[in-house]
Amino acid sequence: MPVPPEILLHVRRCVAKADDDLDAAARLFATDSGLYAIIGFHAQQAAEKYLKALLVLGAVPFPRTHDLTGLRALLPAGQVPALADLPLELLTRFSVEERYPGDADPLTPAEVRTAIATAHLVREAVRGALPTDALPPNG
Repeated sequence: MPVPPEILLHVRRCVAKADDDLDAAARLFATDSGLYAIIGFHAQQAAEKYLKALLVLGAVPFPRTHDLTGLRALLPAGQVPALADLPLELLTRFSVEERYPGDADPLTPAEVRTAIATAHLVREAVRGALPTDALPPNG
């Protein structure tokens, strides 16, 4: 059954926004700005939007959450095998935990590099699972 055009448009917009978040994270990291919590947040947001794009395409209802492991669990079993072993819990911590003052240790460049790399893997897995007409034209 063909996907309605309005759903494809929504998915394209999700993917485009996710690409922007991932690009922002990579660019900030490359400047050696030290803004690790912000960089990690953009990496997490990218992964979240990619996962939600898949859920929208599949008409899978999802709660308002930043829990990437929970979002991945909503995907039909085996739909995107490349997502199965990714450490999404690492990225989830950047959604809220690292953005507010607390007792957490300062983030390290290695942790942020891993967050960006994980978001890139989510990007590749999701984009590979989407039909071409659900991808933004410039990505």
